Amino acid sequence: MKPVQMITRSILAVCMFSFAGAASCEGGDIANNHLCPDGEVCVPNGSGLEFHGAIEGDDYLNFSTGVKVLAQGGSQIVRIYDAKTGQPYEQPYDVSVDANLGSVTASNANLFILKAAADSNGEGYLRVTDRATGELVDRLRISVAPVIAAHTTRSLSDVLAELPVEELPWVAPGGSVYVGLKTATGTAVDEAMVLQGDGTHTKWDRFVVGNPAPGTMQVKVQRGAQPTQVLNLTVVAAPDSIHKIFTLPAETPRNTSKYICFSARKQSHVVHVPWRFESNNGTIIPDQIDGCASVTAANLGPISITLHAGAYTETITSTVVPAPPSARVSPKAELRAALATRGHQVSMGDSRGERAKLLP
Repeated sequence: MKPVQMITRSILAVCMFSFAGAASCEGGDIANNHLCPDGEVCVPNGSGLEFHGAIEGDDYLNFSTGVKVLAQGGSQIVRIYDAKTGQPYEQPYDVSVDANLGSVTASNANLFILKAAADSNGEGYLRVTDRATGELVDRLRISVAPVIAAHTTRSLSDVLAELPVEELPWVAPGGSVYVGLKTATGTAVDEAMVLQGDGTHTKWDRFVVGNPAPGTMQVKVQRGAQPTQVLNLTVVAAPDSIHKIFTLPAETPRNTSKYICFSARKQSHVVHVPWRFESNNGTIIPDQIDGCASVTAANLGPISITLHAGAYTETITSTVVPAPPSARVSPKAELRAALATRGHQVSMGDSRGERAKLLP
């Protein structure tokens, strides 16, 4: 596995990632409680299910693989997994939701789509039953909420760059922004949301800016029959500096992965840009966190890394030295330690429900 994949997949595999608060993977009632719920007839000796829903933002903030609050009138793709094995659930099943919340509009293998009714609001159950017997495989409490407004959200790169909460990032051509849906008590998901403007809608909540002129550009947010909302982005041609969040030390151990991370700035303001890295010694693999990468130096001697932040470029240097026996640190551990210095704690959990953890 590539170093960058080790970082992203290892963190995605854990259940809790905490900044302002913590969120956990969502096992169903049977998986979590190791019991058949009162009033239900359950599949004998079932281990329950793990329910995975949409990912918000860049997979790190408000982290949870579970089913999110569904936006009123919106859609969310759900995948189900055997809570004991972690493998996609492959037995024939039927799926339903309480009628006051909406319906299931499509189902294929271990994937199905939840569709909230246009006037739905509140909580209810998502139920998966055995197709042959009708017995409960597992159920999950889900919520639907009306959306107050769409807004530009913060990414982990913004947190690492210490972007003030009251500020929005600027964007340069090729940079990306995430669009969140605000409810009265938090956020919601609508994977059918459409983002339009000078750029490309690449993920349900991610928009990559095209090549607009400096100034203000608009991104239109469309959600079914809801009124179109317009978000204004401040566009600059390019940043004028690169802020070093995690950089190479003066001496870099040979054949040891080092995690580096940078933020582009314009007049001290955070700018979202497309990043590209070049190294004259060894390998460098970009992370899915914008501005971050994993570096492994191959040869003793000098190393230089060219940082391309959109149309702006800087170079960092280091000297590669023999690695001591204790030098090998996983990229995940490096990122966790670096975040801890900024007051952010990563809690490592288990992606299975409570019942699954009790089973051999």
